[in-house]
Amino acid sequence: MNHKEHKEHKEKGKARRAGRRIFSLCSLCSLWFLCLILAGCGKPQSTELTAHGKPLSHWLGELASAADPKARQHAARILGNVGGVDPAVVPALTEATKDKAPEVRKEATAALEKIKK
Repeated sequence: MNHKEHKEHKEKGKARRAGRRIFSLCSLCSLWFLCLILAGCGKPQSTELTAHGKPLSHWLGELASAADPKARQHAARILGNVGGVDPAVVPALTEATKDKAPEVRKEATAALEKIKK
């Protein structure tokens, strides 16, 4: 092999290695993209609204059936701060205006007034 052939052979080797690097890089990018797609295919995240770190259903349940009037009062206050973003909030607060505990009735009324503003 003469000098010219040796130089051509060396250049072809560089081109093959560069091609392999590009192929490897494309393969890695494709694999990364596939992982991103598959990561989004898992269990869907809950879209339920939250307040104070708990879902609104928790506060609606507290307002409706907590044994402690202070817990019901607190739930009414939280739901009043949330407002009418959930269609169940206003009816639950309206029902709470008939609560046996005066502090719950007062808080529910104040929450409804706040929502109406």
